Amino acid sequence: MTATTGKVGGLRLIFGAEVSCTDGHCGRVRLLVVDPRARAVTDLAVEPGHWREGRLVPVELVDTASTEVWLRCSRAEFEALQKAEETDYGPASQTPGMHITAWEYPVDAGDVRMRGGEPVYAADGEIGRVRGFVAEPHSQAITHVLLDEGHLWGKKEVAIPMSAITALGGGIGLLLTVEQVRELPSIADQ
Repeated sequence: MTATTGKVGGLRLIFGAEVSCTDGHCGRVRLLVVDPRARAVTDLAVEPGHWREGRLVPVELVDTASTEVWLRCSRAEFEALQKAEETDYGPASQTPGMHITAWEYPVDAGDVRMRGGEPVYAADGEIGRVRGFVAEPHSQAITHVLLDEGHLWGKKEVAIPMSAITALGGGIGLLLTVEQVRELPSIADQ
């Protein structure tokens, strides 16, 4: 099986995409870990849901990625991967329903956790929200940032080439202006 993304080829890693192992479903993509120096995806945080611990999946285990991500491991092998660390906010004796537990994913120093919906900043203002990344299958180098551009009634998904990216982390910075991004074709049109 190969990933197909029109003219934008490679592993299409979309936040919220369903993830399957060789023997069944294992969760959804929660976040991606990016090495901003190498401009490469290193890991996917996959959460099974139902308050179960997520796993940090090395991107090398991704077989294909398009609208769904397929891993080269079984569910048992997935369960053996590095777990998310559970962090409790507030004492357990708090009012029921007011206790918050969050899953944190430990990453190497300098790496960045990218979440879906982070802002994308054109050279002259905010232009949209991060939807995902396209990575080269062998090196995991990011080739494009996928962006939801526009407003509720006129939203389209566009692919921004890495050559136009100035910053990864705390949002994404672009060399392009708002107008230049709006002129890019929708991925659906490619």
